[in-house]
Amino acid sequence: MIIATGAYQGPWTPPAAAGLGPGVTQLHAAAYRNPGQIPGDEVLVVGAANSGAQIAAELAATHRVWLSRGAPIRRLPRKIAGIPIHSFGDRLGLIPAPFDTWRGRTQRGDLLVGPSLRQLARRHGIELADRVTGADGRSIRFADGRQLQVSAVIWATGYRPDYSWIHLPVLDGHGLPRHQRGVTGYPGLYFLGMHNQYSRGSALIHWVRYDAQYIVSQARARAAATRPGTGTSDDNPDDEPGAADDPDGTQLAAASAAQVRCQPFLMPASLTPRRVVVT
Repeated sequence: MIIATGAYQGPWTPPAAAGLGPGVTQLHAAAYRNPGQIPGDEVLVVGAANSGAQIAAELAATHRVWLSRGAPIRRLPRKIAGIPIHSFGDRLGLIPAPFDTWRGRTQRGDLLVGPSLRQLARRHGIELADRVTGADGRSIRFADGRQLQVSAVIWATGYRPDYSWIHLPVLDGHGLPRHQRGVTGYPGLYFLGMHNQYSRGSALIHWVRYDAQYIVSQARARAAATRPGTGTSDDNPDDEPGAADDPDGTQLAAASAAQVRCQPFLMPASLTPRRVVVT
């Protein structure tokens, strides 16, 4: 079984959100669609990565906007020498590069693509604020000691995965899969499309194919190893036949469903994953 439920499963808001009173409109960026959802003429956007920056810029046409930022985020323009930044990164081999290589190490951390926050502030009249540290009623507190009375807040604070429906010994103390490039220690169980699974591209639709090809190669190798008379496999990528000859799995990407043995697992009936691929 290959679990490919996505890197951005559950919208996450910080504990400060619970301190806001019922009179404050709160939305996560996942639920935001247009400025018409925001009553009044003022709004605080918390989170200044790509979603937060873009939402703040759109809202600035109809609202007075404050944008709360946390740790500094590296920024790149949308294009370099006329080439879209993702195409540029792909041509240089940066986006699919494993994190344990020198190219991959340059890809760690969040990345803001487009105008800088200061450019957004100048162009759209957005007021930049420090990191949110707490809230009480309508008052938001920031790390620099300032406070702001708010009537609406958009939380552009990211997502968290939820694997609580997996009742197998493959999760760590934080509820995240223990794996090596998606291969777990439980025979026949694999993960795909997780954030930073192997490279920056692991959770991006154009580049996830590299991890998919690798996992298919591991699944087929294990299936071959567990056929009668061939012995058993512990899903160790270094030991499985075929992995050395085809490390990226490009020759095995079209694996047949009949060649992979799926193992049973327990799933609560009320919790259905968004997308589970069985191959």
